[in-house]
Amino acid sequence: MKTLVEASGEALAELNSPKWREPRHAYILLEMPKIMCRAGQEPKREMSTMVINVQNRPDVGHKLIQYMKKGARILHYGNFPQSNDPRPEVANLVKLHSGGKRNPWDMLAGEVRGMIGMDAQKYAAAEAHYSTKVEALEAKIAALENKKVSKASANE
Repeated sequence: MKTLVEASGEALAELNSPKWREPRHAYILLEMPKIMCRAGQEPKREMSTMVINVQNRPDVGHKLIQYMKKGARILHYGNFPQSNDPRPEVANLVKLHSGGKRNPWDMLAGEVRGMIGMDAQKYAAAEAHYSTKVEALEAKIAALENKKVSKASANE
């Protein structure tokens, strides 16, 4: 399955398995960390997928924030109901939840896009921060090695 954000190895294998199909209802696909504990082995941290069904509940923004605090990433979302949907039950669902105002699934889609963008920005900021630290440490190592070489040549 093609996702909006690139999945990790374990989650990608799970999504590419023949058993996995895209849900027919409105959903948000998350990549969640999980700890696998097996008898006689060390606990192992893996990433797996989780689907949140938002067909009947468009007000799950607070749940997404909680999951993201636990290390989840939004991979994909889709099939959000629209008021002009050819299926009358879906169109009625939008009318029921919107009360004649803005479609709540459109607002949820905006929140999800924002969270995906925040996730990417957070990753880019962390990568930039750590790359500058790595460069500084490499410079220190080079300076210490030069100092060591100059002391060794002075002692000869």
